[in-house]
Amino acid sequence: MGILIDRVKIANFRAIKNLELSLDQFTVLVGANNSGKTTFLRALHLALGEGRKFISKEDFHIENGKFADEIIIDIRIVSINDKGKRVENFVEPWFPGVFTEDQIFAEESYQYISFRTRIKENNHKSGGYSIDRIILKQWDNSTEYPNAKLETDKGASFESIPLYFIDAQRDVLQDIRDKNSFLGRLTSKIQFDPKKVKEIETLLDNLNNEIICGSEILKHLAQRLSELGDIIGSQGTSVEITPVHKKIRDIGKGLNIHLREQETESLPLDYHGIGTRSWASLLTLKAFISWNAQESLREEEAFHPLLALEEPESHLHPNAQRHLISQLIQMEGQKIVSTHSPFIAATCPLASVRHFYKTNNETKIGTLNESFNPLELKKMEREILNSRGEILFAKCIVLCEGITEEQMLPIFAKEYFKRNPFELGICFVGTGSGTNYKNFIIFCRSLNIPWFIFGDGETNIVQRLNNQLTELDLQTSDKNKNIILLPNDTNIEKYLIDQEYIAELKNALFQVKKLNCVNEQYLKTIKNEIESYNHNNGILAKKIKEVKAQIAPYIAESIINCNDKERRIPNKIRQLFDLISEQLSMK
Repeated sequence: MGILIDRVKIANFRAIKNLELSLDQFTVLVGANNSGKTTFLRALHLALGEGRKFISKEDFHIENGKFADEIIIDIRIVSINDKGKRVENFVEPWFPGVFTEDQIFAEESYQYISFRTRIKENNHKSGGYSIDRIILKQWDNSTEYPNAKLETDKGASFESIPLYFIDAQRDVLQDIRDKNSFLGRLTSKIQFDPKKVKEIETLLDNLNNEIICGSEILKHLAQRLSELGDIIGSQGTSVEITPVHKKIRDIGKGLNIHLREQETESLPLDYHGIGTRSWASLLTLKAFISWNAQESLREEEAFHPLLALEEPESHLHPNAQRHLISQLIQMEGQKIVSTHSPFIAATCPLASVRHFYKTNNETKIGTLNESFNPLELKKMEREILNSRGEILFAKCIVLCEGITEEQMLPIFAKEYFKRNPFELGICFVGTGSGTNYKNFIIFCRSLNIPWFIFGDGETNIVQRLNNQLTELDLQTSDKNKNIILLPNDTNIEKYLIDQEYIAELKNALFQVKKLNCVNEQYLKTIKNEIESYNHNNGILAKKIKEVKAQIAPYIAESIINCNDKERRIPNKIRQLFDLISEQLSMK
């Protein structure tokens, strides 16, 4: 039996005006840059983190040019069983033990503890700010959050629930030099039996003597340094050179870490890249926490560590990123991980993902665990995220029919926006002939990601789309402003022919065909044959369809390079980008 921090609410901290988030045993925070992920982790650190808290005026939310009067961070703690399911009552060692009876409240027979961290400017306090922790009578769901009437006069201090924050700039070499790092704090606990200490220190003393005696340079240096006693003028003064630490208490100070690959010579970590050193730093945190967990278990004390990890994938190869997640999941305690890696996001259970999306200076949180049952989530993981983890970081998603549009649209988008679409957070996703619009739309709505559809106008495709929209209680394609369909019962190839992009289509077909040409004569024959294709009788469309999987990018490139600038983006595609530009303010 254990505990879980399952809810967090934040008000007036940095860019966050008001935010509530649910947490699991393992929670992954995803979203675009500056959407609030790191701010959330920093807020948790203010409420539960170890050590001194550094607060500045800029940490207070600004609205209409005015700083907020206070920062509020509310945390709720519940009891769970060994399978991670919530249970009614707290049990030992948490109660009785850490929690007291007057701190515990209940809702529908389920006990919980909720407390508030209130941060205000206070010139009488060291640092200029006061941090108060107060037990709440109930979890604050009031419309006028935060409600001060829910606060008690009881203070809150839970040393058995420490939060360990590790940011993206970690480096084990810095950890080695810093006595306050997790590695430094762990090695400072090195202890031996007193008899063993004497035995080891005798061996170290002998080893130092052997090293000095075996080196003419060190022996010469020792002789010269012995003259230091003459200058000091103190009787009995002597000087020693100790290549190896003589005292057990100093062992941790000279610690180094070596890595050897197969039969090569072992080398210290400063010979290795930042990726290896970053990973090693994470593993020292794992060692620190697991050691403290063992100590707590041995002493029968309560211990629930929280790990707030910012971008653990920093500097790691994609394959190493996937392996990293399995190591993180195995670590003791509750984990909250922020990431920009599609490889990590796609590896994590979808139910654990929390999507941060910022719009109109407001941070919204999206989650999938309320939109899909467990079987549907597994299907989403298998069919979507395993190959498309990047959509979790999109600012908007454009759903299209299939591979042709999926390859063409990014090229046209780059021409329209004058930037690569992925730089703007625009993600294009093929839905398999429109059979999977429904799940993608639910996905986008659950995570607050704006979505658009660019589709064929063929009757059966449109009907299939409208059926899925009706199931979701959405307006059909003829009334939905986020849906752009091609006209006159056409697909993309027929639409481009109707728009008289004949020369561009033939050029694209030639670019594909010439890949297999063996000589200039054959190349000329192919070119003449393509020029003879009649677009009015369907021959050109038929020939394009034969190489459908290859030709799409060549078509788009031919069109954006045509002489007429007004025709470099087809009208319906321009209409789509105008819509995206307007709704997302992408100038």
